[in-house]
Amino acid sequence: MTEKEQYKQQLKQQALKAGTILQQGRYPYKVLAVLGAGGFGITYKVSAKIMVEHVPVTVYFAMKEYFYKSCWRADDGKTVTSAPTMQQEVGESRQDFLTEAKRLNRLSGTSRNIVRVNEVFEENNTVYYVMEYLDGGDLQTYVQRNGVMDEHTAIDILGPIMEAVVKLHDEHVLHLDIKPDNIVLKQDPDTQQMIPVLIDFGVAKHFDKGGKPTSNKIAKGASAGYAPIEQYAEIDHFMPELDVYALGATLLYLLTGKQPPKAYDINPAVLLRLMPESVSNATRDAILHAMNYTRAERTPNVRKMMNELQVRTDNSRGTVRIKPLPPDPNPKPWMKYALTGGASAIAVMLLVWAFSGSGNKEAVPTPETAVVEDTTPEKPEVGKPAEPVVKTVEKDSLKDDYGSYLYTGPVNADGQPHGEGKAEYLDADRKGSVYTGHFEAGRRVDSQALFVYADGSKFEGSFIDDHFGEGTYTDHKTGDYFKGSFKNFQPYKGQWYDKNGKKLEAVKNRNSYLTTLINTNK
Repeated sequence: MTEKEQYKQQLKQQALKAGTILQQGRYPYKVLAVLGAGGFGITYKVSAKIMVEHVPVTVYFAMKEYFYKSCWRADDGKTVTSAPTMQQEVGESRQDFLTEAKRLNRLSGTSRNIVRVNEVFEENNTVYYVMEYLDGGDLQTYVQRNGVMDEHTAIDILGPIMEAVVKLHDEHVLHLDIKPDNIVLKQDPDTQQMIPVLIDFGVAKHFDKGGKPTSNKIAKGASAGYAPIEQYAEIDHFMPELDVYALGATLLYLLTGKQPPKAYDINPAVLLRLMPESVSNATRDAILHAMNYTRAERTPNVRKMMNELQVRTDNSRGTVRIKPLPPDPNPKPWMKYALTGGASAIAVMLLVWAFSGSGNKEAVPTPETAVVEDTTPEKPEVGKPAEPVVKTVEKDSLKDDYGSYLYTGPVNADGQPHGEGKAEYLDADRKGSVYTGHFEAGRRVDSQALFVYADGSKFEGSFIDDHFGEGTYTDHKTGDYFKGSFKNFQPYKGQWYDKNGKKLEAVKNRNSYLTTLINTNK
């Protein structure tokens, strides 16, 4: 198990317990099981009782809870809290999450290939949004069970998703986390064909008509293999190329069944070695263009990518002709459908659908999601030790390759920083420098972060393998700044600007000054 997978398991242990009831939504929602966890939240399977005349019908939904990496559950087992030093950041991030959830709610219904959000509400000092429950399996699981897809099938199934992303981009929304396990299948009740649905908008970002972000939210912890190098830095303007890259990487996975290389390992030779010989030149070129390391040379938008792939236009209903995912050979109890009463429940829900009239239809689950609640208790896994719970510490004295520091944030079972935290360095050659960002087992890896030097100069951007990646360095003395990529802590590819944003074509000793400053603080 990788460190990232371990962290997700630890986060799941912070989840609401099965049986917890949430009261502030349109219906009381009962938590049944955890479906997944990530940097910005925990997703649950929940049930709610809907009254049809005098008949109660139990239906399933998926529900996402905002739960930041630096948060933990209070003693009541429900309330979400965080360290005093992180409360402002968490509060701003939670508000951004709420805004994006409401925006996704408004987008519901514009495409059947975008997950439908039923409602958004606040409770337990955090935010929840309730979605349709999709039980057809994600594309990553599909490939793992059925094997890789041929070229035409892969393009057919990704075509409706690309059309959905075009709709998002028309609304100036970037998804920022497109990947095979965020594309889930459901079956069309009329045609029995499969509908691919894009889910998990936890890091989605909205921009105004001028291309500027409308929230302060920073997409941290980009999905390795599906995020281009510039996504590890601050996303300060509308860049459709980010989602284009992810779509290209997703198509590559469907064709190969292999995790795409990380962004900083990407080049044409690497991609060509991965692609099967049977792939056509047109599709091969489309993937190479979509996954170009340099954004300026990447396919500029999804429509252009669709043209290069010659996406068929006969799937306007958003369906694809593939066989349903076979049943999981080892299903968890919460995945099992009740064998009795299912047909009658669906019939009742069809009545709900028919009599809903012109009222609030989004309050009524779609017929295909209406199932009888499975009350089988979940059995604990036998022979597998429980993962250690991440705890949060304040001002622990630690040491790394760069010296001693005071640390505030979560730590793993070994006492190593693990999650969103803050390191204040103490040794003379680096005293006063502060790193704020993500740690994995004590290292700054693949995450957004802020490093402020003792003199006030700062680097904002990504840390990749404990080094500066893509971001912005600002000289506190002059206000001049460099924006681009870094190599061995030095500016590599990018541009210097003065404090007013004017390009500096030639900066005498600027790079050597930064090198000296960094070496002084190492």
